[in-house]
Amino acid sequence: MTRKAHFISSGITLLILLSIVSSTISAKTNIPERFKGFDKGVSWKPVLPLKKVTFVNFDKDGYLDDYAYLAAIPTAVFYDKSGDRLISHPLLFYQDPYPVKNDKERTLDARKGIDYFMEDWLSYCNGRMDQMVLINVDREKVKQWPAKDIVEIEGDDPYEIAAKIALHDWSYSDSAVIAVIEEKFEEKMETFSNTIEARLPPRKVKIITFEFPQTNKLNPQYKEFDVPEGYKYIEAHGWWAAISIDIDFLYSHIIIPAGNKDLQLYCKDVRRDRWIQVGAVALNSPQFGMDPEEAHIKSYVYTPGRWRIGLTDFPTKGSFNRYGTFGELLSNLIKGVIYNVEVKLYPGIDVELPDAPS
Repeated sequence: MTRKAHFISSGITLLILLSIVSSTISAKTNIPERFKGFDKGVSWKPVLPLKKVTFVNFDKDGYLDDYAYLAAIPTAVFYDKSGDRLISHPLLFYQDPYPVKNDKERTLDARKGIDYFMEDWLSYCNGRMDQMVLINVDREKVKQWPAKDIVEIEGDDPYEIAAKIALHDWSYSDSAVIAVIEEKFEEKMETFSNTIEARLPPRKVKIITFEFPQTNKLNPQYKEFDVPEGYKYIEAHGWWAAISIDIDFLYSHIIIPAGNKDLQLYCKDVRRDRWIQVGAVALNSPQFGMDPEEAHIKSYVYTPGRWRIGLTDFPTKGSFNRYGTFGELLSNLIKGVIYNVEVKLYPGIDVELPDAPS
């Protein structure tokens, strides 16, 4: 694991949060005041999004990208006092595609998120942005995202980058805010330790099984069950008797007989007399195949008593792996698919932790 882990959502989230809570940066703008922006949502003022994006090159080993990102925030979201509105555009970390070697590494490929987001953003911009600002990003790497104007800002230290950003976006301003940073600093680590003792009473894992017929309809099916006192953790997963053919070069799987369904787990809120969903997964997918560990619903038992499992059967058209016995497989091929769902209840106790370690 590297020193830090950025995801594409971090840039978007920070941008949104800055729009919501407060933006003390006030500036004038040449955007006509008749464009009021969007006044729906949680922002404290109407937000006017520009057809623009700023990319900061991600550096997993240093802090230059962090400082550059912070310096670029006032350009990405600021309050226009004369128009009483927020001017905003996406500020994102740029990352090259991650060299995925197996399925477990796919979540490390932040570039997928960038690509999906930019596809949507270009749709909003009618296929072409007005401007793209690149901070230590090679313009050849982003030519798939068209922009009328491309501004390149390069630098080897945070002072140089901050100065270039200020001159590009705030050259008309009469005032500036100077922030002091340290060139070198030590990361302080504090260690705490404590011991808490508790006794776990002997109790077996409880397993409950269900069968759902394949309907090829979107109407969900439900089965209810009881979670006794003394059980604190629940796991649910499903499968059906089938043959799975892995096609490695396509990162795909073929399931025979075909099936496509989602599994949901609910607990009953007795006080409000309603069901609360605690988890939902797809039992199989073309990418990960049948019943991967990631497709197991796992949850704390919020309350004992009535729970239920739901299954939504999406309509389907009619290396080598098999699920279920050959008899079950033949039965599914002849009579139709039966989905098997297994629910495991794990015993446990609640242990109250102190407010602060000692």
